Amino acid sequence: MIWVQLSISAVGCVGQLALALVALRRTTQSNLALPFALLFLDIFGWNLASLVQDLPGLDLSDQPMWSWLDHTASPLTAPLALEFVLAFVGQQRRFSRLRALWWIPFVVLSLLPTLGLWLPAAREWDQSGHWAAALAICVVPVMTFALILLISHLRRVTDAHERARTRLLLASAALGTSLGLTDLLSNFVHEIPSLGALGFLAAGAIAMFAVTRERLLVTELTLESAATAVALAAASVMAYFALFRLAASHGALLVLGLALITVALMAVIRQLARTSAARRAHTMELATFGRLSAQMAHDFKNPLAALQGAAEFIKEDLRREGTGTQREAFVGLMLEQIRRLGETIDAYQRLARVEPLLGKIELNGMVREVLALEGLAAGKRISLHAELAEGLPSCSADGRLLANALQNLIRNACEAIAGNGSITVRTGFPRPSEPPGVVVSVEDTGVGMDARTREHAFDEFFTTKPTGSGLGLSFVRRVVEAHGGLVSIASQQGRGTVVRIRLPIG
Repeated sequence: MIWVQLSISAVGCVGQLALALVALRRTTQSNLALPFALLFLDIFGWNLASLVQDLPGLDLSDQPMWSWLDHTASPLTAPLALEFVLAFVGQQRRFSRLRALWWIPFVVLSLLPTLGLWLPAAREWDQSGHWAAALAICVVPVMTFALILLISHLRRVTDAHERARTRLLLASAALGTSLGLTDLLSNFVHEIPSLGALGFLAAGAIAMFAVTRERLLVTELTLESAATAVALAAASVMAYFALFRLAASHGALLVLGLALITVALMAVIRQLARTSAARRAHTMELATFGRLSAQMAHDFKNPLAALQGAAEFIKEDLRREGTGTQREAFVGLMLEQIRRLGETIDAYQRLARVEPLLGKIELNGMVREVLALEGLAAGKRISLHAELAEGLPSCSADGRLLANALQNLIRNACEAIAGNGSITVRTGFPRPSEPPGVVVSVEDTGVGMDARTREHAFDEFFTTKPTGSGLGLSFVRRVVEAHGGLVSIASQQGRGTVVRIRLPIG
């Protein structure tokens, strides 16, 4: 039976630390994250201390630090839980004065173990049942108030997700409080089983469900993030246990080891937080770019419509006059370019929504059209070549989006060639190991890329050019993926680059 209880406590420690790690990575996204993290760090601290005291085979009779940690951290659980509930229901300002008052008795109970290190009376009172009775008397009204706040909030809100989050928090708080109190009541009524570890394990599991399924901390918790947090928490708990067994009888060594493990854990948490912040910043850049693109497309369409109307009026006026075909031809060219600009804007808007307009296209014909346009832009120093396979099947694609992607690749290749060079565009069939489809590749004789540049070449906003936007290759990747294709890059410094696109057929 003792091993069942220890196993529950150990699993609870891992889950509580994992929840704290998840919350710490989201402190800039949600005002619930910090009180949530502090709450579960506190539960983890005293739960770990209780677990160490009960571990068989460890002689901790001369190590009062674990009882001190348990009695120092456990009184802070209830006020931290109430702080979290107040943040969740949006009542922190309303009860700002009361918040300072209800912290006082819990802080006093938390300081008593420390005072007991010097004052025998305080130590005796802490180790007696009076400390447990005082804590129970303080916990009951505070957690009752927290439950009342959650019930009132549940009655007020109408949003389905908010109601689900509130129900989950109610269940978590009720289980943690009711079963957690059994640890205190068992000091007076020995027939009551100590179910605190089970209660906080269940409360943590419910809280994790609220975080993952109901987005309690605003952002969705991915499976990768959850697995990383659990793995890190499990490794930390195992490191603590190993240290307890190896250095339980050496106080100085134990303290040093605990400090080193904790510092290492904090360093990992800090790195995870930095990584998370970088990803959020990158996501914000993409979102801002998307909104800017949509607004620019909207703003460009109005003057383009005006230009098109004016040009058509001039063309009609010239036709009636029957004068100079040259001016009429130029007006026709203006109308054609206005139409192309409008189609390009529509194409970018479709790409932002990942909605290509599919149709049957002949890949070789599209390549010839693009090369005819880009041949003038490349200049005399760069020669363009085409090696087009015969008998390619037609593919289902958005011809304009693919043409724009190919133009981006050719322009990037031109910029990668410092002096004279060549660019070869090839079409063909996939390798035997690949699914059926068609392939187009762009090969240049430019400066090439190192491994680090090649790894991030398709990332949005990544560029090695002083005036580059970092959107060329990322645009190509988005176009290809929108068609269900695959794009890859091979490059060596000083030997050039090959970008290969494989598209499905049908």
